[in-house]
Amino acid sequence: MDLAILKEVASLKPYHFPDKWPEVAANANAAIRTTRLSTKEISVRSLQDHMDVLLKHDNQENVKELKK
Repeated sequence: MDLAILKEVASLKPYHFPDKWPEVAANANAAIRTTRLSTKEISVRSLQDHMDVLLKHDNQENVKELKK
């Protein structure tokens, strides 16, 4: 599921074009339904929150690597 979301975010760049978030959510939901990973719909808000968590986690991992 994360990969489908990340692909859409990378493709549509909603952080630069905030009006793209609904399209990201629609495309991610379609990809998730196609792969039968889930039948739940992801809202725009939960998608944004999830991306924030993924980015925060990635930043924390990068900081750990730099401290080594």
